[in-house]
Amino acid sequence: MISADPQAEGGAKGFLIDLEYAAFLQDRRSTSTLREMTGTVYFMALERQDSDYSGKHKAYHDLESFYWSLVYTTVRYTVTNDGARSCNGIFTHRNSKSGFLADGRRQLVVLDNPRLTACIRSFGRVASKSHHARKYMTHASAIKTLDDELVKSGWPENDPALPLESLETSSNEDLGGSRRLTALMRASKEMQRLKMMRQAVLKRKAEDEDGNEQTGEVALGEPSASKRSRQQ
Repeated sequence: MISADPQAEGGAKGFLIDLEYAAFLQDRRSTSTLREMTGTVYFMALERQDSDYSGKHKAYHDLESFYWSLVYTTVRYTVTNDGARSCNGIFTHRNSKSGFLADGRRQLVVLDNPRLTACIRSFGRVASKSHHARKYMTHASAIKTLDDELVKSGWPENDPALPLESLETSSNEDLGGSRRLTALMRASKEMQRLKMMRQAVLKRKAEDEDGNEQTGEVALGEPSASKRSRQQ
């Protein structure tokens, strides 16, 4: 990576990362496959994590990595039915990722955002077919899946990401409790706003109906008080 501020980095203009994937370029042993394995293990395509895979890195591997990034970001920065700690269960092992892609993706629910839930599930179906059924994703199919959900109504506004919480908490702590409270408060405010809008619409409708009745009475020729007094 390139240093944005070399002085703050002790004069270094850049630094190396992901050293766990380092390998000698001339190494022809089995570890030489590391030369083509780049990225964070959590977000790697399942096929690239398979020790029996000997093929090259493909476009659908990158698309699957994007799916895993989306799942991780959603679980860590929103309120889900499983809580942030489920990251450990999903991403720790390759088999757990495979199990999530096969079944777990259907159970993931973003509590205050049904549209995001539907978006992840739709993308998950494409990713699952790509890995389990070998109906490989393309850029077009992945983008279409996302676009089909993004154009639908119901996406919340003013919906910032929640603060990142440490996963290193004891089992008796309610990890994500503050997140759930935040989500409930946000949902309560939204319900109150919708209630006020509904009341305003009903009030306006009642006023319009009352005005229409008065106009109808005049149109039917019912004499006003001043007209009746002149007639008398």
